[in-house]
Amino acid sequence: MTNLAAPRDAPTLAVVASAPLSGPALAIPSDLAFAGDFLPAPDLEKIAARLIYEHGACGFLREWADDIALLWKKKGGQKGGKAIFGRCQALAGAARHYSGKRYLIWAAADHCRRAGFRERQLEALVHHELCHLAPGETDAVTGEQAPPLVVGHDFEGFLAELATYGPWRPDLAQARAALGQLPLFEAER
Repeated sequence: MTNLAAPRDAPTLAVVASAPLSGPALAIPSDLAFAGDFLPAPDLEKIAARLIYEHGACGFLREWADDIALLWKKKGGQKGGKAIFGRCQALAGAARHYSGKRYLIWAAADHCRRAGFRERQLEALVHHELCHLAPGETDAVTGEQAPPLVVGHDFEGFLAELATYGPWRPDLAQARAALGQLPLFEAER
């Protein structure tokens, strides 16, 4: 079984956040680097730490940061004919026991390489996967915060649907407003 966790003496995400990323472009591992399905991803951990500790939308994850494992996955696979670039999942059973983590975020090395992802795209991917974690409920009696929940996307749709009907649902209208505000990658292409 592939070890899902970094060694127990590995630095926490809070410590990792202050470390510089390696080189001008992050190295996405080749298939030859993998002995199994997963590989440690220290650069992705640094990106996640930076997002958690410096990005407002991810700030609620600070107390849970050490419960998140970030790994490269050799092959991402496909769903509905589309490449799966990454996934965020809650761990349970043996995986949780042996990793000591509650959550696993992986990035598909094959798809990221093929798409020519640079640091900015990898950051967007890690952010996307972190967005799948939502604040858990606060216990009304104790006031304690429950662990984050793994949630689906804010919106789902098709380009043809939007072209024909426009943002006809509230989630599509919110997506349109958000997309209309920022041309994030236009200057970097």
